[in-house]
Amino acid sequence: QMGPLDRRVAEKLGIAPTRGGVLVSDVVPDSPAAAAGVQPLDVITGFDGQEITGTRMLQELVERAEFDRPHSLGVLR
Repeated sequence: QMGPLDRRVAEKLGIAPTRGGVLVSDVVPDSPAAAAGVQPLDVITGFDGQEITGTRMLQELVERAEFDRPHSLGVLR
């Protein structure tokens, strides 16, 4: 599960509140995200070289991505 990175959460995590990204709240075991090493409280900032500005953008990029090839993630941990 993921959600927006709001100002309050960004400050708690020590991230600039103006930075884009999506906060990961939970990772389903045995999912592609789990296989990629994504962890709860990670902030996803990029997907295949594109800066992520919100949850809808990330969802759309992932839905349109080719299934049978690796993808790159930008992550703040």
